[in-house]
Amino acid sequence: GHNGSDFGKMEWQLHLFRAACWAAGELPDRIGEAVADGAVRKTIDGCELVSSGRTVWKLNLATRESKPFVHPLCLPDGRCITEARAADHPWHLGLWFCWKYINGLNYWEPRNPAAGNLFPDGMTVVRDFAIKPNGGACTVDVKLWYGPRAEPGRVLLDEARTLAFSAPTARGGYTITAKHTFTAREKVTFDCRRPVGYGGFSLRMSDMMRGFKAVGEGGEPNEKINVAAPKGMTGISYTDPKTGHGVKVRSINPIPTERHYSWADHRFTNPVPMYEKPLVLEKGQKLELNYEVTIY
Repeated sequence: GHNGSDFGKMEWQLHLFRAACWAAGELPDRIGEAVADGAVRKTIDGCELVSSGRTVWKLNLATRESKPFVHPLCLPDGRCITEARAADHPWHLGLWFCWKYINGLNYWEPRNPAAGNLFPDGMTVVRDFAIKPNGGACTVDVKLWYGPRAEPGRVLLDEARTLAFSAPTARGGYTITAKHTFTAREKVTFDCRRPVGYGGFSLRMSDMMRGFKAVGEGGEPNEKINVAAPKGMTGISYTDPKTGHGVKVRSINPIPTERHYSWADHRFTNPVPMYEKPLVLEKGQKLELNYEVTIY
């Protein structure tokens, strides 16, 4: 009874896949064979690194929002720094990527979150993914589509995304690099709300981060206001003054229109690629964005 295009949606595929796993007696959070401690394993909806009985990080690929995200994301001492589906912003998903507006349509906020409708008018669709574990490291290739939810067969934009997780060092630190390559199927315009611009590669953090010290790279955030996007700042680190552990988010070869936006209370940071002005891709044109997250 569904349209043929519905079967390409990750929400529908995940529904069928979980039903099949339940019928086969699989555990709800994992599939496949057991792996050695400290090695990346595939799960029913992505992959994760578990060390000494605790999750170091988990990549959620098949989600109800159809937006890949990392949560939990933990420091070497085991504390989780991310928050996903927070009460104040249930569309915030730990470490994730989401456009704000494409051709004027909102891909970021749900149309009616108060009523429990967490689907925005713009649709992000995970079309396919390949997980390649290598001991404690892992590379994940993801293919995505973007288009209007009201026109499920119409694709405006393709994305090829590669996430690379390094194996933890002896001190427990690790890095995550994200390479995003977008190809326009039609002419598309990316934009954000102004003067408070946001959208793109984002990290939503837990309340614990309020006590961490923030230091900018190439510029300093203004911690007296909730909109800190100084020109020249290409990265920001949050460090626990008691332990020295923390997280750093930076852009690799940032584009000229990008500005790094962050909350004054340290719970959100986001290098916004279209902060200075809208970005326009003509049909067939490509855009590449690269980021690095360091846990130390």
